[in-house]
Amino acid sequence: MLAVVPAAGLGRRFFPASRVVPKELLPFGTRPLVHHTLAEIERAGFDRAAVVVSPDKAGIRRYFQADPGLERRLLERGDQAGLGELREAAAIARRGRSPGTSRSRSCCPTT
Repeated sequence: MLAVVPAAGLGRRFFPASRVVPKELLPFGTRPLVHHTLAEIERAGFDRAAVVVSPDKAGIRRYFQADPGLERRLLERGDQAGLGELREAAAIARRGRSPGTSRSRSCCPTT
């Protein structure tokens, strides 16, 4: 089952903070909101998730992408906690991978 997370808006209710940081990346505890959202989707039993973002929100994509350079630096410093956090973000994105699409409606199954 596919969960669709609409994340393309401007986040006006979070202004002025969302002018600098996309609302989905605002921290809640030690992780951004979108990380918590995808973890909850996974716990709810969904096997796929699509986070629908606008082209202006490259930071969300970057948050979930593997970063070999950063991984190497963390390994060199012996930062196992940081390495674990980085790998967890990439793993949650891989587990929830959905077919590529840019429109929420096309992500949703028709019934």
